[in-house]
Amino acid sequence: MELEKNTPITVQPKDLTEMFSISRSTVTRVLNRMLLDAHYSKGVARISSQLTLVDVQLFKEFIFKQDMQGLKA
Repeated sequence: MELEKNTPITVQPKDLTEMFSISRSTVTRVLNRMLLDAHYSKGVARISSQLTLVDVQLFKEFIFKQDMQGLKA
């Protein structure tokens, strides 16, 4: 899964809502799940109480991983 050339490496959660066409509450829920996973928690940086940066590539991987787990029987 490669990103387009002009896609930023890290963004704020509000930017993810526009990039992935999902709600803010969904972004928050996914970020909280990412923080529970040792591999994906590296993609969430809480700089301060009001600034969080998210690695777009890891966010995308996590979403697809969750999607594939939901399809397994």
